[in-house]
Amino acid sequence: MDAEVRSILENNELFSNMTRTNLENVLNCSQSRLRKYRAGQIIFSQEEKPNKFYAVISGRVALVKNIALGKKNILCELKEGSVFGEDFFLDREEEYWYDAEAVVNSEILEISLKFFTDMCEEKCVCCKQMMRNLLTIITKKEKIILKKIYINSSSSLFSKISIWLVNNADSKGIVKSGMGREELANYFGVARPSLSRALMKMQEDGLIKVKKDIFYIVDNDKIREFSE
Repeated sequence: MDAEVRSILENNELFSNMTRTNLENVLNCSQSRLRKYRAGQIIFSQEEKPNKFYAVISGRVALVKNIALGKKNILCELKEGSVFGEDFFLDREEEYWYDAEAVVNSEILEISLKFFTDMCEEKCVCCKQMMRNLLTIITKKEKIILKKIYINSSSSLFSKISIWLVNNADSKGIVKSGMGREELANYFGVARPSLSRALMKMQEDGLIKVKKDIFYIVDNDKIREFSE
């Protein structure tokens, strides 16, 4: 494993509070493998049997639920340092219920779930720390999912967009989504033309400005009113 990948892993939340020796032991004992995926390539599909979990070394990964009529709903998008697939191990699910798809060309570390189920004494110290780290990661993910449920529980697309803006804006009222228009439409569970019309209307009304994937809140009071 090269120095750049090792440095990324050392800063990955999954391996936090581990010495370099423990990290190397975990990677060796779990027979972890680094794989490259092209943009649009499926890492795993819903209904496959879970046998690994994953860490994003570089690139971006979308967790996507396929719904009726060929539509997709993006549950969340994961960036460098993120971990995914671990929730199926802890819940002992028989199959995935969403797809994991590379949004751009990505490098993914694959870790076998057998590392936890077939634990030996040599793995114990490392495994306990990884389990603590996993619980922290899962708690944070749960908050993200709950936030999306809250957003999409609103019947109005204006309200959904406003809630999303309020929850993701920095201190200057700027949201850097990192998502294209199609991805953002999937996130809100609407067609792309519907999203484009809503954003255009919000710009015409002087509520926001949009430049590619960057959103600027212009009328903070109105946006907060829509989000309530």
